[in-house]
Amino acid sequence: MGGLSRRASVIAETPKPRLVVEGGNWAWKSSYIKDSQVPQQKLKAELQLHAFQRSGIDAIGIGASDLVLGLDWFQERTEDHPFIATNMQCGERYPFQRYQVTEKAGLQLGVVSLISQKAKIDGCSIESPSDAVEAVLKDQKDVDLWIVLSGLPEKENQAL
Repeated sequence: MGGLSRRASVIAETPKPRLVVEGGNWAWKSSYIKDSQVPQQKLKAELQLHAFQRSGIDAIGIGASDLVLGLDWFQERTEDHPFIATNMQCGERYPFQRYQVTEKAGLQLGVVSLISQKAKIDGCSIESPSDAVEAVLKDQKDVDLWIVLSGLPEKENQAL
């Protein structure tokens, strides 16, 4: 969308009711980060989270690149931020909400966020996106419209 100020302008100019989401891979853009870059990038990510919160964000997708800052770092912030990772499982649990359902203008809107199965996240596995979405759809039958936030490559998007 083009930076925090651009995002804030677009949100402010969009009439309510509106659904505000972040698709993922916002905290970092690749699967590698130098150890020396992590502290500064965490500060930048904190600033982004603060801006997301002030904008009234409804859902924040977690992308594989975001997680280079550390799964624990994100989990420490889950009470304050609506993180979603639909198909990521760590051990026997899902570290984030699998989906978010929000009511806007009398409609139930569901949001899922998908990570590519090619992603490597220590201690976690990535489920088949289609299996994960199918499980959510079976669980949430009263949703009027689903929004899919995808961190998948184009071929995986097409398959889904």
